[in-house]
Parts: sequence; structure tokens; C-alpha cells
Amino acid sequence: MFKAFMVKSLLRNISAPGRPRILVADDSIIARRMVLFALQGLDYDLIEVENGAEALALLQTTDIDLLITDLYMPRLDGLSLIQELRGAVRTADLPIILLTAETDAQKELAARQAGVSLFMSKPFQPAYLAGLVQQVFA
Repeated sequence: MFKAFMVKSLLRNISAPGRPRILVADDSIIARRMVLFALQGLDYDLIEVENGAEALALLQTTDIDLLITDLYMPRLDGLSLIQELRGAVRTADLPIILLTAETDAQKELAARQAGVSLFMSKPFQPAYLAGLVQQVFA
């Protein structure tokens, strides 16, 4: 309950009309901070959560324009999150960037089959991620 209140309060304070909202889901605070660093100064509202379950709950009630998610997270992993989102009318067409340290080609194939829009490896260059995000909104 407290976390939901904090998220709603955060959304109310940072959202600007017409600015795309980007949700960052990763259990690593360092990875989330790197994504936020890569996108700072760009004209986006940035929201972060710690796991796939929190991302799913937020996406069911909040309009988000792009999801950047990790593959391995507690409570609900990235692949399961993507499958849930693709099965829901509200989020079926949501652009999703999967950001992961996973190098297994089978995992990448499974993510692509689940409906991920873009697959990006960690570690990443902040400018490269910023460029990908800008392409999503171009």
C-alpha cells in the first residue's frame, strides 16, 4: 500500500502532459540508475520498479509508453512479464526493450518470440540506449 501511494505520488509530481512515460524494471539498483543516467536530460518521464510483479501492477493501471526491463528479476521474471503484457489488450502493443546480461541465444530467441521489441546486452553504452529509446519515439 505504501509503495503504491509512493508511485502515485511520484507520477503526479514528475509527469508532464505530452511527455512519454518510460518504466524501468530491474532488481539491480545500479542497472536502474544506469538507465536513468542514460536518459537524463531527455524529454521523458522516468519511473522505476524493482521487479516484474511491480511492473505488471503499475502497467495495469498507468499509461506507460515504453518498458525497459531486465530478464532475471524476483517475483516475476522479464520473460513472464513480457508474456503477460502481450496477452493483455491494454499492453499488447507496448514497446519493450529487454536489457540483460544474458548471452544465451536461446534466451534471446525466447524473448523475441514472447514479443520483446528490442534486445540489448548489459553492460551497455548510455548513448546507445538513449538512441534506441529516441528511435522508439521517432
